[in-house]
Amino acid sequence: MKGQANAAQQRISNEELFKSPMFRATYQQMFGRRNQLASKVKRILLIEDDIDMSEVLQLRLKKMYNCNVDVAADPFEAMNKMVEGYYDLIILDWNLPVLNGEETLLRADQAMAYEPSLPIEWDKNEVPVVVFSSSDKEDCKVRKTKHFNYVGHISKAQPLNKILTTIAEFIQRKTAGFRSI
Repeated sequence: MKGQANAAQQRISNEELFKSPMFRATYQQMFGRRNQLASKVKRILLIEDDIDMSEVLQLRLKKMYNCNVDVAADPFEAMNKMVEGYYDLIILDWNLPVLNGEETLLRADQAMAYEPSLPIEWDKNEVPVVVFSSSDKEDCKVRKTKHFNYVGHISKAQPLNKILTTIAEFIQRKTAGFRSI
């Protein structure tokens, strides 16, 4: 009897703890940043021709930030996806088949000027573009266009956790508003 009373008292004590302002503040401080980032970043377009890399990044970003990650394996598939919907961030492989990263964005920008069914968000905002490449940063500069703004470079020549951390930094910058570099 006495053990049951202690267990009931312990449950009440735990419920009070979980509802307490101190617990909520600590929980928010520990886990809130990830939830806050996830609530603000909605759609990411990953343009990557390496299927294994794109699958890993897509699954990890979805899991870590609860965002929608669409994958395009070539420039033309990417352009079709851009016409279908607006993206909050584009992660662009520089060495794509047929066109490089800059050519892909320039052609997409030109095509969007003549697309009548383009989502209105494309005319209101420039989408931040992060180049994802094994090439040097200096070799991967993208010109600013009406629809796209180059904001950074991520090297493929680093461990996956570092790649994900760097992407997370760009997601965080997206929630705070990007500035060109």
